[in-house]
Amino acid sequence: MLNEDCQNLRECPFCGGEAEHRIFEDNVFFVYCRVTCSKCGATLTKEYTTGNEGIVAWNRRVNDETDT
Repeated sequence: MLNEDCQNLRECPFCGGEAEHRIFEDNVFFVYCRVTCSKCGATLTKEYTTGNEGIVAWNRRVNDETDT
């Protein structure tokens, strides 16, 4: 399922392309999310407890001010 929150995704950190966020639920405890760049194919696939955690992970950058 394509996530409606895609407008919150930052551009691809590698090429600047547009990213898509898909959610796969296992109906037990976890949500599997996949964020993929439509230009270069860079992909983040991870298991989370909510779909928004995948968006947060994709949007995180090494030089962000929030990093400690």
